[in-house]
Amino acid sequence: MKTIHGYLFALLKGLEARIPPPTLPGAVAAAHHGISVVRSGSDEVGWLDKLAIHVWVGGLNRTVFLDDDGSDFETPVDVLVDQIARAVQSA
Repeated sequence: MKTIHGYLFALLKGLEARIPPPTLPGAVAAAHHGISVVRSGSDEVGWLDKLAIHVWVGGLNRTVFLDDDGSDFETPVDVLVDQIARAVQSA
């Protein structure tokens, strides 16, 4: 069974292969795709924690949030890469 850590690294590597990060002339990749944990809300209304995938497309940072029920981790990495790539390229 693949660990969450391994799954997330495979996801990032798959995204970078599918949508290469932008480069600056004469430099290595200037900005890479990333994963972060995002928390929003308040004590009054409650908190919402999400896993955010940040993808650089055409010089813009696009963010996609993974399902908070964990179902995205049951999806094969290559399928999730395709879903994320379509979402950020059509935005």
